[in-house]
Amino acid sequence: MGGGGTATLALVLVTTVAAVAVVAGGARPEVLGYTDTVWLDRQGPLKGLVTTVGDGGGADQRLDRVEMYLGVPYAASQERFMPPGESPTWCPKAGDGSFDRTHCRPLRAEYLKPVCPQRPPDLLVANNKRLSTVRQNYLRRLTPYLGNQSEDCLYLNIYAPHGKSSTVRPRSGCR
Repeated sequence: MGGGGTATLALVLVTTVAAVAVVAGGARPEVLGYTDTVWLDRQGPLKGLVTTVGDGGGADQRLDRVEMYLGVPYAASQERFMPPGESPTWCPKAGDGSFDRTHCRPLRAEYLKPVCPQRPPDLLVANNKRLSTVRQNYLRRLTPYLGNQSEDCLYLNIYAPHGKSSTVRPRSGCR
């Protein structure tokens, strides 16, 4: 794996750990401010939130600051059953295909988007011991996040360390 692969792996690991800490830990992140604008290669500028993430041990135990980019589109919903195509953009492009930076505003990635439609296990059945107590508690914590469901659910939530080197930044496309 080259240097770019290591940076990508680091971003994936941090994203996974932060997402698990927020959802499984039941933490309610406190918003501390906004991130600097990040330019995604093919989509355009993106602005997220800076927060701390709880470790599940109580409100007084916090991890380092994290940048959250919530609800970043990665595909167009009307093309969800089609072969992959161009990533959606939120900025006009100039004639040469580059972004028209004079008419481009950052996408404010501040809110969770709907989750894809799903039917969680019935907690009444779960209480009849078909599921372990740990699994039941996990499902109870996830239930509030499943209330907003839609077929238009092709969004990413990206979590990254705040203020780290620009070599570990969200990037679009496969290389």
